[in-house]
Amino acid sequence: MTPTDLINSIDNSDPLAIIFYFLMLPCLAILTSKIAGTRGGNDSPYSYINSILVYSACIPGVLSIVIWLYAMLFLSENLFKISFVVYYLPVIGMTITIFILNKSCSIRQLPWFGEFYELLILIGITFACVLLIMELEILNLRNWWLVIGVFTVLFGIFRMGWERFQRMTR
Repeated sequence: MTPTDLINSIDNSDPLAIIFYFLMLPCLAILTSKIAGTRGGNDSPYSYINSILVYSACIPGVLSIVIWLYAMLFLSENLFKISFVVYYLPVIGMTITIFILNKSCSIRQLPWFGEFYELLILIGITFACVLLIMELEILNLRNWWLVIGVFTVLFGIFRMGWERFQRMTR
C-alpha cells in the first residue's frame, strides 16, 4: 500500500460514517462538559473520557494535516479538487472538539498527556514516518491493520524516547 492508496481508500470509504464520527466527537465533548460541570472535566471519570475524546479527535486530525502536506508537496494536488471528508473535516472536527473540551477542563492536566503540543508533534512525526515507510516501500504494508500496527509501535517508541529524553535533560 502506498500513501496514495491510503488516501484513495479513505476517500472511497463511506463518507456518511466519517461525517457522523466527526459530528459525534463534539457532541460527546459537549455532553461530558455539561455532565461534569464547570472545571469538573479533570475529575476522575470525566478526565479519562476527555482524554479518549482528545485522542479520538487529534489522531485523525493530525493524520489529515500530514496527508494534506503530503498531497501538496509530493503529489501537487489542487486544493479545490481534494476531498473535503479526507482533508478538511478531520481538522475541523479536531479543532471544534479541542475548543469545547478546553472550556470544561485543562487539556494539559488530563491523563496520558504531558504537554499537549508534544502529543500533536509526536503524532505528526509518527504519521510522517509511516508515510515515508509506505512511500519508500521499506515494509510491505498491504492491509489497514499493518498500517495501524506500525503507527502504534512507532508512536510508542517515540513516546518512550521523548519521555526518556525529558528525564535526561531535567
